[in-house]
Amino acid sequence: MKPLEYLACPYTHELKSVREFRFQMVNKVAGILMSRGHKIFSPISHTHPIAEVCDLPGDWEYWQEYDRAFISCCSKLYVLMLPGWKESTGVQAEIKIAEEMGVPVEHLEPAEFLKEWGLHLKSQPGDSAIRGNMELTKDNFEDLLKRLHYHNIGAGVREHGTANPIFNVQCKRRIYGLDSGYTDKSLWVDSGREREWDDIESLFEDIEEEETRKILNLAKVRNVQDFLRLYDYEQEICLGKVGIEEVYYEETWEYVNSHLTKEAAKAFIERKKHDYGELRIWTGSLYWCWEFKAIVEGLIDGKIGLLEQSDAAEAKSEGD
Repeated sequence: MKPLEYLACPYTHELKSVREFRFQMVNKVAGILMSRGHKIFSPISHTHPIAEVCDLPGDWEYWQEYDRAFISCCSKLYVLMLPGWKESTGVQAEIKIAEEMGVPVEHLEPAEFLKEWGLHLKSQPGDSAIRGNMELTKDNFEDLLKRLHYHNIGAGVREHGTANPIFNVQCKRRIYGLDSGYTDKSLWVDSGREREWDDIESLFEDIEEEETRKILNLAKVRNVQDFLRLYDYEQEICLGKVGIEEVYYEETWEYVNSHLTKEAAKAFIERKKHDYGELRIWTGSLYWCWEFKAIVEGLIDGKIGLLEQSDAAEAKSEGD
């Protein structure tokens, strides 16, 4: 049986941001399938960066023979049903080629995979939310204005207690190595700081049986319960001999970034939470940040708006 499986999805679009969105989505789905043991070939994942760097065509006519060759090497064709897949010339042609070759076709619902990534399809360009490298459009600009209105002069003011909010994302950090006289927070760590435990009970629940026997032998006790009855300093001495020590720490919240709306801050946390520890949103005030405040107020009252492409080009030429 042929080991490879082919992952098709729509790609060609007049907007670069939509092409980039589709590229990112199919990459993630390919990765999830690979993590489940599938041997996936994703043509968009392979050809998109090559086409971008070498300025190659992105249409089906250019890539059809290339894709036909790979479909012939695959035991199944998956179709990722991103918006536009039914209208996609390439996807429909890939399905037809697979059927002609007797390659089974299976359709994949994007929402099933996006849940694992913590995303929703509303983040696609052309919808309201502004995320990532998404292109600014009339629709998501209007949605931004609504959210700014809500948080700055609408019902949201009561929620966060200021009419000029800035939504800061913060990450919880631990400062280790403090003296016990400065804090009562402590935990147990091994010599390489690769493992840590909140207390000795959880330590014994986690470590291997051989480590447990070694600690009990050092303490000259028969079981864990007898060890827990020892004085604190006796426990500390025995654990120290196997490279485990108690350290004291304090927790602090470090600044990560800022957003004009709470929804954008939440979207960032959903997208990037795997890169950080615990994240939270702390609401500050732009009252004394005059330039930021002026920009937000200008957006809300209409003094700052979104130009049509032709108007933007004319304004740029006048500026030059």
